[in-house]
Amino acid sequence: MWSIFLLVSFSVFSNDVKNWQKLESPETIIKRYIRNRDTTDLGYTLSYVNNHFLVYKSTEIFKLIDKATVTSENNHREYLFDFYNYLRQYYNSTGNIPKSLEYALNVYHLQKDSRNSEEFTWTMVDNGNIFFRENDFSQALIYYQKAEALAKKRKDYYALSVIHLNYGLVAEQQLKYKEAIKQYRISCYERVKAGNVKFLASNYVNIANLYLKLKMLDKALKYIHLSEEYYYYKGEDSYFLNETPFFIALAYADYFAKKSNYEKAHSYLMKAREIAEYANFKREYFKTFFKESDYYMKQGKFKQAITCLNTLIPMLKMENSFDELIHAYKDLSKCYLKVKNIPFAEKAFENYIAMNDTINHSNLTSQLNTLRTITAVRDSESKLQIVKKNLEITKIKNDLQSKQKKVFLLIFGCGILVIIVLLLLILNLRKNKIKLQQLHFQSLLQNNEIKIKSNELQRSDQIKDKLFSIIAHDLRNPLNRLLVELAIVKKTVGGTITEPMENTLKETIGLFERLLQWSKMDNKQNVYSPVKLNLSDTINKVIAFYLPEMQLRNITFINNSETYFVYVDPNILQTLLRNFLSNAISVLSNGGCVEIEIFSTQEEKIELIISDSGNGFPDEVLNNFEIEKNEINSSDNGLGLTLCKVLAKMSGWTLKISNNSKHSGAQVSIVLPIFREKKRNTELNVNSRAFEPNDFWREKLEPILEFKFYQTSQIRSFLKSLGDVDDPQLRLWIRQVERSVHQGDKDTFLALMRLIE
Repeated sequence: MWSIFLLVSFSVFSNDVKNWQKLESPETIIKRYIRNRDTTDLGYTLSYVNNHFLVYKSTEIFKLIDKATVTSENNHREYLFDFYNYLRQYYNSTGNIPKSLEYALNVYHLQKDSRNSEEFTWTMVDNGNIFFRENDFSQALIYYQKAEALAKKRKDYYALSVIHLNYGLVAEQQLKYKEAIKQYRISCYERVKAGNVKFLASNYVNIANLYLKLKMLDKALKYIHLSEEYYYYKGEDSYFLNETPFFIALAYADYFAKKSNYEKAHSYLMKAREIAEYANFKREYFKTFFKESDYYMKQGKFKQAITCLNTLIPMLKMENSFDELIHAYKDLSKCYLKVKNIPFAEKAFENYIAMNDTINHSNLTSQLNTLRTITAVRDSESKLQIVKKNLEITKIKNDLQSKQKKVFLLIFGCGILVIIVLLLLILNLRKNKIKLQQLHFQSLLQNNEIKIKSNELQRSDQIKDKLFSIIAHDLRNPLNRLLVELAIVKKTVGGTITEPMENTLKETIGLFERLLQWSKMDNKQNVYSPVKLNLSDTINKVIAFYLPEMQLRNITFINNSETYFVYVDPNILQTLLRNFLSNAISVLSNGGCVEIEIFSTQEEKIELIISDSGNGFPDEVLNNFEIEKNEINSSDNGLGLTLCKVLAKMSGWTLKISNNSKHSGAQVSIVLPIFREKKRNTELNVNSRAFEPNDFWREKLEPILEFKFYQTSQIRSFLKSLGDVDDPQLRLWIRQVERSVHQGDKDTFLALMRLIE
């Protein structure tokens, strides 16, 4: 399994080139470089070959790259690192460890001056992988620890995830299974921090295999399922995940074998073999035969095991897989002994001894020792450089001290002159001190006067607010009553005398209402406080006020409203209804029609439409309706409409005007939120309860804690200011906050706020 991760190298950081876009093939470009030293498109070609490693692994292109290193060593050393690194990766994947080690040494030498670089981190990982494959775990750990120190300095979470994964592989080979599980979990944590969750499938199948070895089958099955889930649903196509389906199938086979269900185990084993054969994973393909023979041996079916091993041995010979051949001959001799076929058992054992003697790792061991020596020399060189730097620093310090003495004498002389100047300044300051005290006393007197005037202004504001309150409660009703009585007199006496008085009184009442509302807005008394409201009852109350006047004017009123409950501020809604109804009545001097309709929309909204049969809105009003206007202008006839627009915007309602009335007059549309009964004692959404924002979002969301749940417009504006949010949990939390504010659900709103405190 660990062969997946030992292939991780600096190649993951190369440019992503998905499709070949050159007229010449990669082989032609590299051959031209070898022949003519022409570097045209060479960098692009190397990146492309590296990103399509599996495609070119079985071709001759890496042999051409091997030849190109000679040209690069003599002429173009800027390409030398890529040549060495790609060849090291190629020979490592083909099992040619001596050649891989040779190029690893070359890469190590090239990077001697870049020890804090990202490339040097991965070189340390790769060198540790080489020693790991040769079972020299202590030396492998030395390189992994060097790489870990560099990765921590740069906060490279992806590199840390790979390093902890390799720590787990070492612990697993040393039979420290619990320590290995711990390291694999740390690797998972680092992968998540790096945003590299697609590799979790490989980590989880590793953990599952360890739990199988510990005979903890339930936990093993859990992690097999997790691995399968992340690969098939959360995984992405990747060179480093191609072997994962094989290992998932193999883990299932081992699980059922532990359960003594060899029929299912054999089924999953055949599935794993099919995957390995299709993907040309030869080492993994051979592994399925060893597993199959093990299953047969555990069941006492030694003849089937012999057949399986005899099928495998010719393939191993063809691939020169000596380590696997030794294993196969060893198992074969055991099986022949079990069936009491002594001659064949002796022959298999002789082959086992012969193969074991022919493998000579002396050359590889020498190269490994060379790598150890080079590493020690590099470390010594770095220590010597530190000593030299310290000596240079000491010399610089001595020079600085001698200069400091000279500077000190100069400063001492200047200091005496400064003291003399300071004495003269002190004498002058004493004279100025008396003047400053006098100015301070004057400033205190002025501050007292300012405080007195400030108190007078506050009292004046309070008197003004009381005056507006008296006007609101004591003058509104008498003026409206006077208007009704004037309408009755008009019907008795005639409109010629009373009509100018009536128009003047209406304009006075309208101006009074608008100025009173503007004063509230100016004093910030208009706080949007929505409640559950019966829309039909509210409309009927407003209509009852204007009904006598409509009867005097022979105006037909059509009320098509139905009973709906909305979640609005009643004062603001009544202000809008009175304004629009009074405008509609005023344009219908003798007869006409006014209609109110209510429609339910698909977005849990109520649309209230007021239409009349008058002349409609002037073009100037329609054209300027979208222009922001929040200031009072006594000469502006559109003050009431401006006030309605500001109040609707503050409440979060949609207000539209047009001349598209079905009665050929003006039409006003107000979209209001419908009231939904909130369900008490309901739990938050499961994902919302698990919402744990990081420090960045916790700080960014902190201002919302200052708002009350009924301040809907302020909360909506704040949530819009967050912009597009990628985190799905944060998006869900924002939607629930908007819903709780819309429905007036205080309990849910407070519960959501507690999640970010």
